[in-house]
Amino acid sequence: MPGLLEQVNLNGNGLGNVDDDSPTQPPELSVLIVGGGPTGLLSAYMLSKFGIKSLLIEKYPERLAAPKAHALCPRSLEICRQYGLDTNAMRKLGAPREDANRVNFVTNLSGEHIGLLPYERMDSGVLEHTPEMLHNIPQPAFEQFVAKELEHDPNVEIRKNVAYVTSHQIDDQVISTLEERSTKTRWQVRSRYVLACDGAKSQVRADLGIKSEGEDGYETMMTIHFKANLRPVVGERTGMLHWITDPACSGFIIAYDLEANHVLISNFDSKKHPADTWSQELARTTVAAAIGQESSCVPPTPNRGLGRVGDAAHSFPPTGGLGLNSGIADAHNLAYKIAAVHHGWATPSILQTYQDDRRQIALVNSAQSVKNGKKIFSFLKTLAKPFYF
Repeated sequence: MPGLLEQVNLNGNGLGNVDDDSPTQPPELSVLIVGGGPTGLLSAYMLSKFGIKSLLIEKYPERLAAPKAHALCPRSLEICRQYGLDTNAMRKLGAPREDANRVNFVTNLSGEHIGLLPYERMDSGVLEHTPEMLHNIPQPAFEQFVAKELEHDPNVEIRKNVAYVTSHQIDDQVISTLEERSTKTRWQVRSRYVLACDGAKSQVRADLGIKSEGEDGYETMMTIHFKANLRPVVGERTGMLHWITDPACSGFIIAYDLEANHVLISNFDSKKHPADTWSQELARTTVAAAIGQESSCVPPTPNRGLGRVGDAAHSFPPTGGLGLNSGIADAHNLAYKIAAVHHGWATPSILQTYQDDRRQIALVNSAQSVKNGKKIFSFLKTLAKPFYF
């Protein structure tokens, strides 16, 4: 989930190629957005609603298929609704409520059922406090939904397979160097602002020398995306999350679509199984142990990029569903402030309140995610130990 402001004051027009000696000025635009994930796309969408043009660059040629984040909280959906996104249509992209309203604790999917918890508040009583109930929507589906809204938006240009390289500031302008990854061609653009929405390993943040604060990873996790119909396996024990205590696959399955689409996030001993030794065979064995029986699943794909749920401003563990929602709130907070300066409603000093507004919330959410993770993995390890009488 993306994080936001690297305030960069820019102006410009055209594409200045840095691979030649041309004296032409780099092109001018209002906002350069680095990263085409949910925060980058929503930032472009919201800025457009204020009449602000942006160039969004994404280093990958195609959207990554692994589902990643999924829980859109009421506030995130309220923000989408406020800016005109059809949240009713959006809900059709996610798991039905009856399949996603529980958290199960099991030895494995075919094994002993230890207990269950409700998955947040998903009852009708929630609607007394908000028009938008929490809903589970796979991140790629959410991204595609927003991207579709931008396809014919004259205020937004999206360029894929383009990477951010570096930038420098001249007075109230930021000159950014970009690279077309397939040809290695580089060019420059000028903008008033640059939004760093390029994830936990943000190149913009690294380029500016901004270091992350907080704890290093306390667990090594393998993320495996696999296809299988698990409905016959779980039967009536449906749920959004299935926490598994078997030491061979300790972790949890996220059931984005019970009949087709899942992710297993499994806790691994990095000394016994270093990440560079992870393989299709290990992933298959781990999924089979988590399911607890032979299954007809499409070969799983192990993801070696740990910490997949994160953003350029705040990187959280995947225990709490707080990363994506924090990023959406970041984009919401910053978009109207940029618009206020752009249209002369406020002075540039209002941009400094972005950090005041969002930093403490990010710290609290990060701490809560870490706390959740430590508690749940400690609990799973305790359950996995044999009891002697």
